[in-house]
Amino acid sequence: MLLSAKDCKAYAKALSWFIKGNQSLSAELSKGTFEEVLDALSSAFDLVGVTPFLKAASLTRNASLLAASPR
Repeated sequence: MLLSAKDCKAYAKALSWFIKGNQSLSAELSKGTFEEVLDALSSAFDLVGVTPFLKAASLTRNASLLAASPR
């Protein structure tokens, strides 16, 4: 996976969603270094168990199939 320092703001937004459930912390989190934000986001992903992740992935797949299927 290629990671770019220019995506630091996007990673900060994702981290804010993990912490607070909205983007309100993203401006403050983006003040950290790229490595700090990336490490924090990685730790947040590690907190998500396998079962909820697989369920979310399955729901996303089902939703995309519904949206793509003509009726």
